[in-house]
Amino acid sequence: MISLGALTWIGLEILDVPYALAFGVFTGAVAIVPFFGTLVSTILPALFVLGSGGALHALLVAGLGVVVHLVEANVIAPLIMERQVRLPPVLTMLSVLIMAHLLHLIGLLVAVPILATAMVLVRRIYVHRILEGQGFRRTLRDRPVELRLPTGDDVAVHPAGPETSVPAVLEQG
Repeated sequence: MISLGALTWIGLEILDVPYALAFGVFTGAVAIVPFFGTLVSTILPALFVLGSGGALHALLVAGLGVVVHLVEANVIAPLIMERQVRLPPVLTMLSVLIMAHLLHLIGLLVAVPILATAMVLVRRIYVHRILEGQGFRRTLRDRPVELRLPTGDDVAVHPAGPETSVPAVLEQG
């Protein structure tokens, strides 16, 4: 969202569009809506400029919107996913193409979440458990909690404290 807003703002400043910063913020804000956000954030500045700058200026603004969204979708977003979610860009693009072929429009929407889920499962189960030899046993065992309280008359201790564990005392109420 930040990259879309910043790139739109810079491009609109270069094209000398009034309220370029406002349109940049608007583009970043409506990026949360998958398809229609891109459409509205590209068409709205072009329509605004059409009234004062002419058709050529409006086409340049619309072209800028298309270029900015293409750069963000094909360069910036895969790089962010690669760094933050550790999804390789080529694998992300390949999953989108495969899921689009298999499930059409729904595949485009669910491709990256399914890929992220599959990568987490592969990393957790295959890499960490099988390849690194940690096995499927739990690494941390449940141990009883031992609380040491100072002795004296000013300390309240549950009467069943010495015989049972803290979770058992808490379950009894």
